[in-house]
Parts: sequence; structure tokens; C-alpha cells
Amino acid sequence: MRFRWLVALIPLAFSTAPAFAVDPLDVQHCQQQGDANLTISGCSKIADDKTVDTHDRAVAAFLLGIGYYAKNDLDNAIKAWTEATALEPGYVHAYNNLGKAYLAKTDYAKAIATYDQAIKLDAKHALSYKGRGIAQFLSGAKDKAEADFRQAVALDPGDAYSQLWLELTKRRLGAKASPDLAKASTQLNMTAWPAPLLLLYEGQMTPHDVVMAAQHVDIKVSKARMCDVGFYAGELSLSEGDKNEAIELFNHAVDVCFNSVDEKTAAVAELKALGQNP
Repeated sequence: MRFRWLVALIPLAFSTAPAFAVDPLDVQHCQQQGDANLTISGCSKIADDKTVDTHDRAVAAFLLGIGYYAKNDLDNAIKAWTEATALEPGYVHAYNNLGKAYLAKTDYAKAIATYDQAIKLDAKHALSYKGRGIAQFLSGAKDKAEADFRQAVALDPGDAYSQLWLELTKRRLGAKASPDLAKASTQLNMTAWPAPLLLLYEGQMTPHDVVMAAQHVDIKVSKARMCDVGFYAGELSLSEGDKNEAIELFNHAVDVCFNSVDEKTAAVAELKALGQNP
């Protein structure tokens, strides 16, 4: 799932905690998914209530950040996730999401430092290696980015997006199609998205085939996939020296990507590097 980095793996524990002055409806709103305004309303009350157990306040702050991030309110998402790490200093997922928010704000130095902290807490946290790799890539440190993407792939071989980032980074560093990509094809579900993009990089699918494979009955799914097509195909074009096509594809990604996804952040950065004003 594209947004699994958002998932809180530490649930609220009010069912086993002492009775606090917390409205059960706030707990329900805080934990529901789909309505960011309800999340923000319920979680903010819990996170601010100092009579609530510190752990539960930290989780509420984590979920509050997700609510704000869903509304593209990055400043308040950062504030909430920072509060979560203050309440529970070992909260790896909160550090990972905080790094994600700094990345979306293109503050690469803070993103890298925050991902560093997440990795320090959990050296096997694949998503933090991928996030740090993206920040390294966009800041120009592509050698370091390649190392992070390799680690992310090693820790989570089933993450096709880490494999795509590794491959496009290698291409930007001058490499051609490599055995790593062929090996990845044996470890991933090549019948599911984003497998067509990997096959595009392997030269086994045409851009037209990939666009057709991106179509879905759910318009939101199609939009997210076409965001992927714009960014990853743009990177492939750029690595092959076709800047005009890359610019066209990156602009497409900027137009269709949902706010703050990595591909939109990266497409904007690449357009600026190409002298464009996205």
C-alpha cells in the first residue's frame, strides 16, 4: 500500500487504561480513517489532555499529524509529529513521518537528520532508509541515496517503490539496466502496480502499455498511478538525455499527483533543476 508509512502501529489503549475525562466519541473520531477533520478534532483533544496516559497522548498526536498531512497542512503535521516524539522518544514511526513532512517542505537537511534519528532507533526500518534516500537524491547526494535505497530493498524486498528509486538513481549515476532489476522481478508481484513501471525500465513494456496498465475503475487509483507514470517515466527520459520529454512528464506528475506524495515533491524539484517554474 502506497501510504503504509502513515499507519500507526501502536494503538490507543483506552480500553485497558483508567477512566479519564475523555469523550469516547473523540477516541472514535481520532482512530477513524477517511475524514481528516474528524481525526483532527478527536485527536487534538486527546493529545492536549494531560490527564491521559503519555503513550496514548503520543499516539493521538501521531494520528493528529496524519489528519493534518491529509489536508496538506505540513506545518501542523510537523508540530503534531514533533509532539509525538517528545511524548514518546522511541516512537520510530513518528520520526519517519516527521521526516516525510520535512521532505514535502523540501527541507532536505531536516528530513535527513530526522530519518537519521528514526534509523538510530530502528536500524531495520526500511521506510526510513527509503525516505532518507529520497532526501539524499533530491539534495544531490545520489551516491548516498543509492546506498540507502539498496538498504531499503534489502530490508523489504517486496517494496517495488524502493526498487524503482534504486533503479532510477543508478540510471542517473550513469548505469544501464542491471541484474538488480531482473532479480527484483523474481521477488515482486509482477501482476500488480507498479510492476509495469519496472518493466518499462527493463525495456519490456512501452510507455503506451504502461499508461494503459495504469487505468482503473476507481478514478483516484488511476490518478495516483498516472502520477507514478509521470515521475518515474520522466526520470527514465532524463537518464536517457531527453530533457524535453522529461519536462513534459514531470509537469504531468505535478498536475495529477496528490499533494505531498514523494513523486510530486520530486517532480517539482527536478523541474526546478531543469530551469522550469512548476
